[in-house]
Amino acid sequence: MSPLKSISLDARVDILTSWQAQDCKVDDYDIQRVYQNAWKSISDQTPPETYIHIIGTGSGETPMHNRYITTNNGGIQLGTSLSGLGNKDSDIHILDRDEAAGIENEFINPLILGMRRQHKGNRLVTFSFMLGYN
Repeated sequence: MSPLKSISLDARVDILTSWQAQDCKVDDYDIQRVYQNAWKSISDQTPPETYIHIIGTGSGETPMHNRYITTNNGGIQLGTSLSGLGNKDSDIHILDRDEAAGIENEFINPLILGMRRQHKGNRLVTFSFMLGYN
């Protein structure tokens, strides 16, 4: 949550994460409260426009592996989580505008918009909410 504190309030942030990464069972929609409380524990300000999308199968498995940070002008692809940076070897690839748009169109948008409904033959369970609003 801390990186959100340095993002302009004019920006929109979409965070895609997996049910596996949560400390709860799949379909436990109380996870929204966990994120709200995490934000409140680090800031008394309204967060930037931030949407959390939790995606995975009933077992928690997810179609996502790589981590991306994309903007209108490009982005980066991370070979590890943000918390893993500096702990071991990992790749960081700078994305130009076309690469970032391609990743958004091929991977990110289909998951956010619910166009991809299955992973390895299992139904994807998706829960999306806006941080800072109940």
